[in-house]
Amino acid sequence: MRAPRAADRGHSGAAGIAPNRAGPPRHWLIASAVLLAVGGLDACRASGQPAAFRAVWIAPDTIRVDGWLRDSSRVRFVEVGDGDDASLRIAFGHDRTGLFIAASVRDERVVRVPRAGLVHDGVHVVLVRPRSEGAEGAGPPQTALRLWLLPGIPGRVPSEALLGDVNGHAARPVGGARLVEGPRADGTGYELEAHVPFSALGIEDLEGLHATIGLRDVDVEARPVVERELWITRPDPSRPQSLPRLWVEGGRMHRLRDLLRSRGIDVEEPDRRLRADLTGDGRAEEVYLADRIVAVPRGGAEDAFHYFELPVASGADVRSIEATDLTGDGASELVVVIRQHGRGGSRELWQVLGLSADGLRPRWTVETGRQLPTGERFGAIVRVRRQTTGPPLLDVQAVVDGPRPRVGSQPAVEPGIEPMPLPWGPVIARTYRWNGQRFAPVAERRASATEPHAPAPVQAERTSDAPPSAEPFSVDRMLETFRRQLPVAASEPARWARRANVAVDSTPEHLLVVGRFLLVLGPAFRGGTG
Repeated sequence: MRAPRAADRGHSGAAGIAPNRAGPPRHWLIASAVLLAVGGLDACRASGQPAAFRAVWIAPDTIRVDGWLRDSSRVRFVEVGDGDDASLRIAFGHDRTGLFIAASVRDERVVRVPRAGLVHDGVHVVLVRPRSEGAEGAGPPQTALRLWLLPGIPGRVPSEALLGDVNGHAARPVGGARLVEGPRADGTGYELEAHVPFSALGIEDLEGLHATIGLRDVDVEARPVVERELWITRPDPSRPQSLPRLWVEGGRMHRLRDLLRSRGIDVEEPDRRLRADLTGDGRAEEVYLADRIVAVPRGGAEDAFHYFELPVASGADVRSIEATDLTGDGASELVVVIRQHGRGGSRELWQVLGLSADGLRPRWTVETGRQLPTGERFGAIVRVRRQTTGPPLLDVQAVVDGPRPRVGSQPAVEPGIEPMPLPWGPVIARTYRWNGQRFAPVAERRASATEPHAPAPVQAERTSDAPPSAEPFSVDRMLETFRRQLPVAASEPARWARRANVAVDSTPEHLLVVGRFLLVLGPAFRGGTG
């Protein structure tokens, strides 16, 4: 790989961010390529934690695959094994279109066969992406593949890149891969340089990937048998997080860090990531939540983002983020639950963000909770009801969270925020639906009468100012109380029972899931009211 004299062109920044024009020096192979986490590979192994690799950004027209592997002393490689037989030095890089790999293999006898197969000398790179954080339920990784880089037979069979599953099955040639092979300087082994398109790997970029590196050594050509197989971490597709993390330097992450720093946020990696089709074109966008910023790459550009700054003090006030279609057009919206603090206590908001030509903007916000300085709480829940056709219905229903606070009939909210229904108010539930322009109310449930198309009846709740009963705390009794308050079937089982200390005391609480609700029950949690 040789760096031609073309200057690094750089990329224009997004949202007023100045472009970063610091390009790599000439004759710079994969920009120092893979760097291990602090302490190096040996330290990671000693601690029992997998190493972390860094794939460095390669600016356009600065690196070519042309067999100049040994021309630069700047390259830093990851070592796999040691000695003159069956050991490997490897480096990674990436550009907008694909993955760069440079490998130097020490092997006293290289077995080359006309038809490459599983039992064959070669370098193995496994890439695994766990399921997105917003995905529902457990399941296999979102991406799990193995890439073979195999030496060829001089003058007869070229070197080859194959792609298959993690277990080494269904190997097939990689379309569009560029691969150059040459001998090592001391004559033992071989060197490989490759550029593999992301499209051939079935991925859009390297973000969120875990990786590991392996080497197979076969010494007998007539009856090839694997003599030795080395891995930094042996791949296990059922445990993708057990593989070393592939940290991606430059490119999109570099520009995202620039965006965050321009907003006063200095973090290396997003707090949460998910993939969702936000435009309805059938292709999933990457969504990053970093502190209080939600960012989406703009049109696939590495240096431009649509972003929205959530109205919170810090990322600690972002309770959750998920993607779901609330407008019925096939494009997902982002639902973010946030908590705000002020002199009057705190409140919780359920906010819907949508992506359009104008960028990432709020489409609907409803208040779903209040906590007063006295510790008294009241709130509402939002339930999404899918319809056979058209947008879903959004039911906002009041819930009781302890005794009725001594407050007015309806706390004030700013324009643009829907007020929550109150258990003691005239309206105890509202239903909204997207009408093509906004989420408009279509029905409501009043405490005194049921409208023709109102949501399902709400169980009457105690609104007395009297303190709760002094009965001894009982998980079964509290669970029965919440079954009456929450919209779940009486037969819905309690699952995922755990004990954890979430209150400020020495007694662990009971954590249970009933339907889609997480319950925290304990005598020291909210005075034993759940």
